[in-house]
Amino acid sequence: FFFKQKTAYEIYQCDWSSDVCSSDLARAVLVVPMTIVDHVIGVLVASADRPNYFSPADERIFTTLAAQIVVASQNIRLLRNSEKQARRLILLNEMATSLNMTATIDQALNVAARYIHRIVHSARTGIALIPPKQSAWANVHTFSGETGALEAQEQVPLAGTVIASAVKQQTLVNIPFLRKSDYVDCRKLARAGFLSTMAVPLVLGHQ
Repeated sequence: FFFKQKTAYEIYQCDWSSDVCSSDLARAVLVVPMTIVDHVIGVLVASADRPNYFSPADERIFTTLAAQIVVASQNIRLLRNSEKQARRLILLNEMATSLNMTATIDQALNVAARYIHRIVHSARTGIALIPPKQSAWANVHTFSGETGALEAQEQVPLAGTVIASAVKQQTLVNIPFLRKSDYVDCRKLARAGFLSTMAVPLVLGHQ
């Protein structure tokens, strides 16, 4: 109920079945929603030992206080996101440097796998390479998201896969719910216990 309110709400006489009124001393409770735009992210709750305790002035003060708490929490979130983004950029630069030092495809794949799971925290990473002058199948190298170690290497038909979709569109394809996807490889991932996936094309020039 409290998350549906958009303004301060006072419970003049406590309903003892309510969690916010569970204290033996509570006789009135002031509940103020903490909102971002139109989304309620939490509530600020104050209780008193007398009925009809909170005044309109209290409502205004607690509404202001709730807004300040929201601003502070948002600032902390933005700071954490900025720090996370900075760490990702550092890892991307490290990966680029390491890739420039590789001499074989296998070395490049191992470097990429080792860094990708640290950048996006994936449970598994797959790199599909399409041989020149054909588009019917791909060599898929699967790496552990925990260690970056090679788990499997196989030839996979591209027909009906999210890999083929990403290649054809030359853009990222995000599948947030694997069980709702009709792609062949997504259904296979869902059966293996994964919940979501993302396919990003490796583009060189126009290929």
